[in-house]
Amino acid sequence: MTALPATTSIRRTRRGWRLSQHGTVLSEVLRQPGPTHSVFDVLAAACLTGPPVQDIALLGFGGGSVVAALRALGCQAHIHAVDLDPTGFDLLRDAGAPWLQPFSWHHADAVEWLRSSGRFDVILDDLSIPQGGDVEKPNASWDTLPALVARHLRPNGIALFNLLRPAGRGWTRGMADIASKLGNGLVIHLDDFENRILVSSRCREQLTIPGLDPRTFGNTIRSHLRTLGSLQRKRVKIRGSTRPAR
Repeated sequence: MTALPATTSIRRTRRGWRLSQHGTVLSEVLRQPGPTHSVFDVLAAACLTGPPVQDIALLGFGGGSVVAALRALGCQAHIHAVDLDPTGFDLLRDAGAPWLQPFSWHHADAVEWLRSSGRFDVILDDLSIPQGGDVEKPNASWDTLPALVARHLRPNGIALFNLLRPAGRGWTRGMADIASKLGNGLVIHLDDFENRILVSSRCREQLTIPGLDPRTFGNTIRSHLRTLGSLQRKRVKIRGSTRPAR
């Protein structure tokens, strides 16, 4: 996770810019808060399913798509963003984006930064790396970050992992590896994307996010997506809890 990402492709869009690597869209950089109609909307909605949040750690800023959706949903939490690639942040900074605030930018390795940070109400792993002509999750997302995230969550805090199919271990084993270090959780499936979003808490004894069963959690997610005006509101499914690897 110490190497800088490959050169990122930047394409101008009607609402801002699109960042891509190897044909995979990494982020939609929006000039104004609003929906991207993609996985980033779902991530933002999931951030707001628990108790009110004051501090969100965003591991992997990309182009701030999650932040744009959060602000459009009225979230006023302080967002602490870390990334090795400043491309998206530079675009927003140069364009002027007061809606980012309250916001802190950290040009650093996400693992090292989190190790030296405090605790957060929400920690979102949105990291990715180029690998063999494709985009994958770094090994740290499966091996190092889950336990580290658990140590840096506040009580009743929520952890989100935006996951791609793990090479060499498959979905079941990959998510069980995370659950063995963090705790059981819910899995969000998206009709339009191969991503799966694992939502968990630091309470390993609990099978779901505290106080939220899968149906209630799904209703909350869809309500936020309707408020946002996202096309993803009818394209998400919530599956049962993950199980720790034995």
